Amino acid sequence: MRIAIADLSLDRLFVVYPGATSFSIDENVEVIGAEELPARLTRLQ
Repeated sequence: MRIAIADLSLDRLFVVYPGATSFSIDENVEVIGAEELPARLTRLQ
């Protein structure tokens, strides 16, 4: 994931999984549960 962040010049990387809990796995990598995804996308707009 760090290589993808560097190669694509990303500020952050989000991983979506079929769960409810969200958490960070690295400074620039956050795991988001699919149940929370709609609310997170609304906040980004």
